[in-house]
Amino acid sequence: MFDSKIGAIAVALLGTVAIVPVAAQQSSPPAGNATSGKTLNATVPDETVARTGAALKQVTEINNVYAPKMEAAPTPDERARLRDQEIDAAKKAIGDQGLTIDQYNKVLQLADADQALRERLLKAANSGH
Repeated sequence: MFDSKIGAIAVALLGTVAIVPVAAQQSSPPAGNATSGKTLNATVPDETVARTGAALKQVTEINNVYAPKMEAAPTPDERARLRDQEIDAAKKAIGDQGLTIDQYNKVLQLADADQALRERLLKAANSGH
């Protein structure tokens, strides 16, 4: 199902907390050496980085809203309901940027293995798009 493909909606990029555990992780590219990192960075177009950065910022903001609510929830059912709302909001934020969940996750996976791409992504997230 769609939820099992979400993977880590927001990987730990400089403090961004994952809001969905990795349920069905796709194979990620090897961390490799600096040469492979440069190749990965070059393969992600600026527009995709900008859209992913904007989505990452929104997903992080969503997480910041829902995390304290889930922590304060009195019952496991309430935490699950809030988590579902958080996931739905994150999916919408990603979709509103014209990305699929798989596209978003792929860029985050690449950025996790590639310092230059990670810097581009964080710059895009901080610029607001």
